[in-house]
Amino acid sequence: MVFIWAGILVDLLINTIFDPPLGDLSFLLAIFGAQLLLLIGLALMVFLLLTKTRLFRAGQVFELLRQFRAFLAVTTFHFLLFFGTRIYRVAATMSHTPHLAIWDLSLGPVPVFFPLFICQKIVQLVYYRFVVQTAQSILHDLLEEHDHRSA
Repeated sequence: MVFIWAGILVDLLINTIFDPPLGDLSFLLAIFGAQLLLLIGLALMVFLLLTKTRLFRAGQVFELLRQFRAFLAVTTFHFLLFFGTRIYRVAATMSHTPHLAIWDLSLGPVPVFFPLFICQKIVQLVYYRFVVQTAQSILHDLLEEHDHRSA
């Protein structure tokens, strides 16, 4: 659990502290890569916990997927929004858009980046909640299973 909380903390720090200037593509890609590694790392930690469950060891992967479908749905949606905001920002950097003008970018009369950014941040908080909740649930089940075998 400590690694999960540490990963969430580092991801939050990167998201809140770093707002790279749009003109610096290499720095923007480095931040994008670091955030991507953190997201994959958090999902991988939960997956590694899932591999320790009785259902996974018994080969009942579909039952396991059904049991954790909300986590999988939130993770997929978060990854899509994450890529959407980052690709949008990289595209704006490559087209030499001024740094603050990214917030005004739109498709016709509809602003695009601002609602996408806000939606991604809200889903990111939900994602963090699901990572912690899922990890705690799995650990609780593993501890109960261990206690049951020990008794």
